[in-house]
Amino acid sequence: SAMVSDAHGSVAVRFGIGQLELVLTHDFPEGEKQVVSLALEGVQLTGSHGGSDLGTLDLRLRSLMIEDRIQKGGEQFRHLALSQPAKDLQGQDLVHIHYSSLDPGSDSEGPVHQVDVAFSSLALNCNRGTLS
Repeated sequence: SAMVSDAHGSVAVRFGIGQLELVLTHDFPEGEKQVVSLALEGVQLTGSHGGSDLGTLDLRLRSLMIEDRIQKGGEQFRHLALSQPAKDLQGQDLVHIHYSSLDPGSDSEGPVHQVDVAFSSLALNCNRGTLS
């Protein structure tokens, strides 16, 4: 969604995907099987432009899961990657990237740019049979 908010030309944009799942399949001799699935939750991109705030951009990913669909080692080997949410000031996200560009005033040579990145934990599991 996009919104023009006032007479000064301020613009705010928001884009989000609640949940996205991608599945990789392979054609084995016994038939086609799912090999790996990737699930992303809470993908969100927001931005604004206008006023003394020359622009901000936020990219968030709440969680990520990569599931091994062909392993035979049991439940403990099911996830190749599984996120643990961050507890930053803005909420609980696996990744949060915030960019801002501010006009510091007439005494400065130009805008001030700032990038803040917050990462949380991502547990990885290497299943030899799946990776080979």
